[in-house]
Amino acid sequence: MTILLIGAGGFAGAVCRYGMGLLTKSFSDSFPWGTLLVNFIGSFCIGMVFQITLKWNVDERIAGMVMLGILGGFTTFSTFSLETLRLLEGGNILFALLNILLSVTACVFAAWLGKLVIRAI
Repeated sequence: MTILLIGAGGFAGAVCRYGMGLLTKSFSDSFPWGTLLVNFIGSFCIGMVFQITLKWNVDERIAGMVMLGILGGFTTFSTFSLETLRLLEGGNILFALLNILLSVTACVFAAWLGKLVIRAI
């Protein structure tokens, strides 16, 4: 049952990721805003969900479905890595460094912020 829940969550997360990519495609073709946004949102959400599992007695299967399935399917660190590599290979060193700096710092901050939001409830 746990595997099915995680798989269903992964499907939902991947579909949401695809939708977010479509929404952000119009922002810019020169910088991967969609990937940055999903990683930020996903990091914020995983911080919240993790704190919820600590604060309340959440079923392990549900936590796995949300954190591993939905958020794992939604966030795209592998895509981040590939897009950063492509920026470097294309000679866009400044954008590559900006992508690394923003993605890592903003997403760690978002996870911390998500935990704080739930702690405050």
